[in-house]
Amino acid sequence: MAEPAIPSEISAWMNARHWGMHHVIWHLSRIWDLIGAQDQAWVQQNGGSRANRQEGEAGNGLDFLAMHRVMLRQLKQQFPANANLFAGWPQPPTDPDDVNDPMPNNNQPRPFNGNMSTAISRLQNNIAGFQSDDDLGLYIETRLRPVAGNPRNQSNDNTTGIHNYLHNRFSDATSQIDMGDPTVNIHNQRFWRLHGWIDNRWSAFRTAKNLAENEPAYQQALADAAHHMEEHQHMPHLHMMAVTHEATDEWLKALDVPKVGRHFFRFVTQLNN
Repeated sequence: MAEPAIPSEISAWMNARHWGMHHVIWHLSRIWDLIGAQDQAWVQQNGGSRANRQEGEAGNGLDFLAMHRVMLRQLKQQFPANANLFAGWPQPPTDPDDVNDPMPNNNQPRPFNGNMSTAISRLQNNIAGFQSDDDLGLYIETRLRPVAGNPRNQSNDNTTGIHNYLHNRFSDATSQIDMGDPTVNIHNQRFWRLHGWIDNRWSAFRTAKNLAENEPAYQQALADAAHHMEEHQHMPHLHMMAVTHEATDEWLKALDVPKVGRHFFRFVTQLNN
């Protein structure tokens, strides 16, 4: 089954705003202590730097949720007729031969991980059990819990990291919209099915906790995420690349995206093994 691509007009709109570049830099800047000096230099050459909060650190869970919510809201506002594309899974498919979302032939284990099934159950049925937006976001995103002297430290809870797990489960290195590649996976409908589901779980959490839309910390997180995205929309050397290349291998080679960026979710998932 072919990868389900986002309509070309939506892809073009995202390309014109350099969302692929923004997305990979956002993630790489948050695993800064895990990547090499050459990859760090590439991030800096493209407008990024070491993020104050690394993946798995306190505060980055909220950052993670807010960044993807800003993307979803902008797309829904710009393309209301395509709102169904961003609605999200009711819950992630666990059958590797799912009719709508079959698992690619990517050498990953086909049986759905039992710990990740537990995570889905918790997120579907006990969302109010999380303590904060950040607690929820950290649980969903990653198993990484870096500490001083050990950036690879992981949570003792093996059910953490459903987000990274699902990206890796649906990765396909032969695809031009590989779910494992943050530069291009935004052009894959499965990316939005995953993040739509995560965003819906966040809304369910905030409703269960009676958290107001005008809460200052929440609004600041959304504003910070929007600002980071806007910064990449005004980088002249990226503008030429975005308008002259679609999401293809040639585009990635022209941008010289480092290997760790193109296989980001495989990289962070392998840290768990």
